[in-house]
Amino acid sequence: MRIAALATCMFLGLSSLQAQDLASLRHGERIRIHATPPAPGQIIGTLTATEPAHLTIRTAAGSVTVPRQHIQTVERSMRRSRRRTGALIGGCVGVAAAAILALTDEQEPFLFSDSPPLATRGELFLGGTLVFAPIGAGLGALLAPGERWVAVSVPRAASGDARPTRHVQVGLSFGFPD
Repeated sequence: MRIAALATCMFLGLSSLQAQDLASLRHGERIRIHATPPAPGQIIGTLTATEPAHLTIRTAAGSVTVPRQHIQTVERSMRRSRRRTGALIGGCVGVAAAAILALTDEQEPFLFSDSPPLATRGELFLGGTLVFAPIGAGLGALLAPGERWVAVSVPRAASGDARPTRHVQVGLSFGFPD
């Protein structure tokens, strides 16, 4: 019984990962289209209309209409990028590291001399923040997962000028708990 339930769950999970077709796209979804000239090369935006002859996408620059015969690939966004959140968390970790550095400094003279300490705790915190916060933000942005795209199959018209496209794709994925 458990094996049947596990097999059913695996089948349902795998079926959702299979490529979907253009008819499965819904208005308001975030999509990415690669198109041939005269249409723009790569378009990322929100799907606003689907017509038999074209798709209309709202981008940051305005509305773009792409004829279906120029569409090479279509991808659906399954998850927005988390890089901004990763940068924010990394920056906070950098500030925390600067605070720990400032708080753990013993304020002793430098190299066993009688001169005063090189910096106060406040100056250490400020200097550490200026160094560690950007490093933490950069690492956080690099390590956070980017936007996740899933391919949508595009039906090809049977025309003589259509050239087959070949793609090689290599990916590396890191998992972060939600």
